[in-house]
Amino acid sequence: MAFLARVFQIREGEGFRSVLMFIYMMNAVGAFITGRIVRDSLFLSKSDLSVLPYLYVAVFVAVSVPSLIYGRVAEKFRRDRLIIGLTTILLISMVLSRLFLSTIDAEGDHWFFAVFYVWVEVMGAFLMIQFFTFAADIFTSRETKRLFAFILGGGTMSNIIFGFGARMLVKDYGVETNDLIWVVVLCFAICLVCVFALGRSESEALDRAFTGRRSKQKGAAARKRAAADEGTTKVKQKVLATKHVRFIALIVMITFLTTQFIDFTFKALATQKYSGESGELGSFFGTFYGYLGIISILFQFFFTRRILEQFGVLVALLVLPVSLFLGSGALGVAGAMGASIATLFMVGTIAQGASQGLRYTVYDATMQLLYTPIPSDVRARAKSFIDGILKPGAIGAAGLLLLLLSKVFNPSNPEISYIGFGTLVFAVVWIVLLVGVRKEYIKSLINTLAKKRLDFQADTPDLDNPETIETLVLELSSGDPRRIRNGLELAQRVQSSGLDHALGGVLGRSEADIRQMALHALGRRGAWKELSEVHACIKDPEPEVRAAAVEAFCAIAREKAIEVSASLLDDESPLVRESAIAGLIQHGGLDGILRAAEPLKQLLESEEPDDRVSAARVLHAIRVRNFYQPVLRLLADESPKVVKAALEAAGAMKTEELVPSVIYCMDRRGYANHAARALISMGDEVVPLLSKVIGNPRESANVRAMVPRVLSHIGTPLAKQVLKKNLLITKDRIQRYRIATALSRLRLSDPKLLLPKKQVLALLEDELSLAYKYVEMQAAFEAEPELEPLFRAMDDRLRYARRRILKLLALIHDPQTILAVSRNLDSQQAVVRDNAVEVLDDLVDVSIRRPLVNLLDRSDLSAKLQAVAALYPFPEMPMDDRLALMLEEHEPFLVSCAAYLLGKRQEGHVPVKQLRGLLDANAPVIRESVAQCLFRRCGEEALEWIRPLMDDPVPNVRRMARALSQPQ
Repeated sequence: MAFLARVFQIREGEGFRSVLMFIYMMNAVGAFITGRIVRDSLFLSKSDLSVLPYLYVAVFVAVSVPSLIYGRVAEKFRRDRLIIGLTTILLISMVLSRLFLSTIDAEGDHWFFAVFYVWVEVMGAFLMIQFFTFAADIFTSRETKRLFAFILGGGTMSNIIFGFGARMLVKDYGVETNDLIWVVVLCFAICLVCVFALGRSESEALDRAFTGRRSKQKGAAARKRAAADEGTTKVKQKVLATKHVRFIALIVMITFLTTQFIDFTFKALATQKYSGESGELGSFFGTFYGYLGIISILFQFFFTRRILEQFGVLVALLVLPVSLFLGSGALGVAGAMGASIATLFMVGTIAQGASQGLRYTVYDATMQLLYTPIPSDVRARAKSFIDGILKPGAIGAAGLLLLLLSKVFNPSNPEISYIGFGTLVFAVVWIVLLVGVRKEYIKSLINTLAKKRLDFQADTPDLDNPETIETLVLELSSGDPRRIRNGLELAQRVQSSGLDHALGGVLGRSEADIRQMALHALGRRGAWKELSEVHACIKDPEPEVRAAAVEAFCAIAREKAIEVSASLLDDESPLVRESAIAGLIQHGGLDGILRAAEPLKQLLESEEPDDRVSAARVLHAIRVRNFYQPVLRLLADESPKVVKAALEAAGAMKTEELVPSVIYCMDRRGYANHAARALISMGDEVVPLLSKVIGNPRESANVRAMVPRVLSHIGTPLAKQVLKKNLLITKDRIQRYRIATALSRLRLSDPKLLLPKKQVLALLEDELSLAYKYVEMQAAFEAEPELEPLFRAMDDRLRYARRRILKLLALIHDPQTILAVSRNLDSQQAVVRDNAVEVLDDLVDVSIRRPLVNLLDRSDLSAKLQAVAALYPFPEMPMDDRLALMLEEHEPFLVSCAAYLLGKRQEGHVPVKQLRGLLDANAPVIRESVAQCLFRRCGEEALEWIRPLMDDPVPNVRRMARALSQPQ
């Protein structure tokens, strides 16, 4: 297991689910392969082969319609439970099929063999849909990219295990082909065990995914209404709008037309070869799938990448159609020459092996490359349309064409091999389309580069192929500065040495930034062949270019660059000096470090701030984690620009010892954003310490305010966990809002990030209770015009409470929907606001629906309170008591307003003791208002309490106290 973990990058805590998913994949594919062996053997030995084209059409209908139904039903159940239910149905269907076969086996041809043929194809489609949707629920996109090479290996291995296993059972042990159905049943049972175990171990992830799907389902219509209310109109691009996409669509259709023709011919020849003996057919198909698995493994792990890198997209794509062209041609010619059935069958088997073995390895992997230049939104729609509609449609169309051809050529006669000539025509068209799509691929890639919209997603294929190199060479030699810049950006992602000469060619451009970008690219690539051109740039008139040249020269020549770099330590440009010092330390070995040590020390100890900034930049460039002591000194520097440069260096170095100092720089005026960026650059290194700061009320308020934003930009699982934990435990509502904002921002890019719904609902109920408290106070203050300042203050508080509520809702519902609702609630149009409330009425949990909708609805305050009187009963309270209660608030404005208004009242209770305590309040406005209140309500008696304020440090308070103490 340790070996597998190293090879496939399986991290701690991922082994259990990875192994179970490997076993699940192996048995799901094994069930499908074994089912196909049984299906093909029984159908070809018992039924009329002329029925087969009808079955191709039937498969198209039988797979498409249930898939649509499944897509609607699937969102209503947690994924593991749905899979257990459906797999159980499939298992029972296999048991019943075996029992039914025992009653009809002797009858010869029977309708059931055709039904079973179609049912196995439906079964396989659902097994794959279930597996990949289940995997999407329990793995993140990053985990999927890292672990699926191992997990999908189970499917590849199953071809070998179940293929040769079926052959051994039938041929060596005399097991009837019918009885292989029990192998399918066993595979289903193992799948059920795996899903059940994963359902228990990954329950939280499955719950989150289920809640997210339900929220998205409810929010889909809501977003449409919300977008309409905002007045936004999105122009829907046609899926097949570009020539590039149309080429891909035609290629997919011709692919499946060709492969279905090959499949039909292969099965017809197999029937003739084995004279309808199901046992012989079962043994053969087992052997066929076993060798097919070996071919798939060889291409998947050894050939695909090499073909792409050495020969490019076109050659990789042509491998399959050329193989089928040769196979089909050989089959047609052999048939025309009257070859024996054994010869025809051998040629047909090779063609079918090429079709199956190459299509799912080198061909499919390369086809994904063709989608790369297409904008991501168009790409998603195009793939959905092509895979969901055109692909099944092509299979159905192939069935109809074969139906016509089977009327001309008898499937039970060797003349069926003449269909190879028809396949030959398809293969020629296929090859022509592939040659055409290569041109469109390069053209689209160039256009995409020009528009700077290339979308590098997690599933983007490797770009180290001749087509990409050729495109970049064209861009770099185009003469258009904009295209050259775009090409240089993409060149950073390509490692092939084929770009080196083109990069060296742009060093003669007049634009300094282009020369600089090219030098950076050459340095990163270690381009030895361009070393002389790089060295020549050390004398460039622009200091930025000279600095980049020194950096690149050191990276390429390494120890051989010491003398050249050392000669530049006294260069007039600080940028060049910095690059020379950094290059010596990074690439010059021990001698280089010794040469650079003294100049770096002089910069650090210089009295000139610019020199200390240079020192910080050098430390930033070399990123040696042990060099943190100088950075600590620079972080305490008196010069702002030195501190900012030191923060950038700290972010690049990612040293644990620097974390506390960087965190507390967020409390220093002018450095908060720079410190935040440094912490974000450090990543998970800083999360443990930030987790202690975020919830500690004794820490600086400024620092705590920045932490949620920093954690959200770090965005790692650990950072998300800290945010989730602190959201649920913090009592500080302002901090709760910040954390909820950070989490909702993360959910926009990671919809699987959900908090426990029950606990978030508890927070929502708490916020609603507080919001209605503000509503009740507003209603009370509304009755007296002189209390308008407090009314407005409660209105502000209510607005912030609503914001917190909406942020919390975004954690358990689709965040885009809640974002649209939030915008619409602030609209000036009543209809738009009402529609936003209606969206929430349809969306939110029933436990909070009534109070939430009532809170946001356009009803007056008294009506709002009356509607929720049973949920939030508020006792009657005299206004003096309300104002006295306001004196306990933490906001100086509210306390001063309450004191001022108490002073204006002519009668009622005066909380003298409470007011006297506020004469020592920190806020001057409170001391001033309370003194006036006491004088107005208590008269001369209050002067004794007010006189100490005559010496108050704040002039306004002193003047007011002296004015009150004057004889009236």
